[in-house]
Amino acid sequence: MITDTDKSSSNLNIHEDLFNNLLSDIKKTACSEIPQPIVLVGVDGSGKTFILRQLYYEVIESGYSAVWIDGRSIFSVKDITSHSDIFPNTIVFIDNIDFFFNRCSYEEQYELRSFLYNEGAPMLIASVEKILPAFSEYKAPFFEGLKFIHIPSVTIDGAIPSLFVNQEEEDRAKKLLTLLPKTIRSVKIARNIIRDSDSPGNDITKLINEFSAQYKQIYHSLPTYSQHILFAIGNTLAPGLLLSDIRKATKLPTSVLSIYLRNLCSAGILTADKRAKKGYRYTIKDPLFGEWLSFNELKP
Repeated sequence: MITDTDKSSSNLNIHEDLFNNLLSDIKKTACSEIPQPIVLVGVDGSGKTFILRQLYYEVIESGYSAVWIDGRSIFSVKDITSHSDIFPNTIVFIDNIDFFFNRCSYEEQYELRSFLYNEGAPMLIASVEKILPAFSEYKAPFFEGLKFIHIPSVTIDGAIPSLFVNQEEEDRAKKLLTLLPKTIRSVKIARNIIRDSDSPGNDITKLINEFSAQYKQIYHSLPTYSQHILFAIGNTLAPGLLLSDIRKATKLPTSVLSIYLRNLCSAGILTADKRAKKGYRYTIKDPLFGEWLSFNELKP
């Protein structure tokens, strides 16, 4: 899987102009008396972590002092303000700073604001998935003073040509992407599989193996009756199953099936299509999970 530390410059083609403008802004602002913090806003898989990581590498190579912090490791403001590597004029990159704002009180958020808005303070470059109440509420500590950069949505068709060397690779990627969420991260996963695969016929198998541990954990954490249902749906050639089909395959009564089907839908594992003429048609929401079930032929 392509990791956040991947430094392939070809990925920058996706957001090249945005990256260059950001880098220019950082270099102009970093040595200001009070540098304005910059926050990248983008949905999961949009490429914001990749951009943030590349900016981090670039400023280090340009001679700036920089620190990388994973937002998931932040549980109090001290995890930022008391970081041993943060000095005046340091550029602090925090990926997923959402965790700080969701975990910490307004009091701690005001403490961070005070830390950042002093002469010689470090410059903050962070990423979030969406605009948080800490930025939008009038009395919030960071209601003003931040510069937001929204990562634009990138179509998969627009991203593919920049990451693959020929039409054959593009076609193989499009096939893999029918089983993955439509995000830049998925395109990178497909690219990595294609480059490591010795044959196009092995692409799907490699993709399944990439997520096998995750799917195995999900499957075995479910009640036995839920496993029965998933096994039945995942091993049919039909586009989902009706309640009557599931009852026949699992030999479970309707009263039991209704409860477990409702729970699986609530958990986002199944979807129920109301358009079926003979009742709901149940399908596995994640097509790759369905492929994994069929590939492994797991029986409860």
